[in-house]
Amino acid sequence: MEKKQRRIHGGIAAAALLIACAAAFGIIWGQKGHISGAVRTIGKSERFPEAELESAADAMYEYFEQNLKGCTLLSVTYDEERSEAEKRGSRSADTVVLFSDFYAPHFFGSEKTSNIGGRQHDFKWILRKNVSGSWEVITYGYG
Repeated sequence: MEKKQRRIHGGIAAAALLIACAAAFGIIWGQKGHISGAVRTIGKSERFPEAELESAADAMYEYFEQNLKGCTLLSVTYDEERSEAEKRGSRSADTVVLFSDFYAPHFFGSEKTSNIGGRQHDFKWILRKNVSGSWEVITYGYG
């Protein structure tokens, strides 16, 4: 009888663990990146009209919202001098580098972040105009 009770309790514990994991997976996977409230700072540019830089930032926001689930965007900055320095002359003229700060929950981490969770500072977003003239994120991260 005791063995049967252990088996029942073990089965209940396993089912509870499975339900908890499924719920956590659903919460994390169902989230989007949070972009409302982010501060956008677009500096002066000799290379791009302000509307182009705003459009690039919009594309970055959309990418962030769809792909950085559970993260909260704090700020996005375009600084032409820093952007050009990051490009190092190896990217096309239709390439821009934006810098962001965001908060990542402790379960967040990828090969593109320097640490897991917490505040990400000066995180780079490299965008390029595609053949249709729209901005798209081609890579992001540190380094």
